[in-house]
Amino acid sequence: MIVPFNLGTGPASVIFHMRASKAIGIGPRKESGSGLNSGGQNTSVSGRGLSGASSEPKLDATVPRRYNLTLVVVALNLFNIVNRGPENGVLNSTLFGQSQTLAGGPYGSPTPGNRSILLSANFSF
Repeated sequence: MIVPFNLGTGPASVIFHMRASKAIGIGPRKESGSGLNSGGQNTSVSGRGLSGASSEPKLDATVPRRYNLTLVVVALNLFNIVNRGPENGVLNSTLFGQSQTLAGGPYGSPTPGNRSILLSANFSF
């Protein structure tokens, strides 16, 4: 039996994760030191993950209040795409060329099921 070139390549894998958070300030405002923004209102978008001096985005915003409540929603495999594992490569098998497993590693689900939605709340003081 002659096997054609690229017959045993596995299926393509795609995954889309999404995370959203909202910080809510509770209680009195924090006292700010003598700086450029003291006494006035801060109109910049730095600190919200949109711009600023650091090149990496901030995952959670901070609020100038004594207590903060941060609500977080994380969706793993948001579009519920089933990623299949490598195909069966045994030439004598009746299942040759068919995938019998789910993908592992970064394309596998860390929780039971395919799509997972996680909710969390963080209260800091």
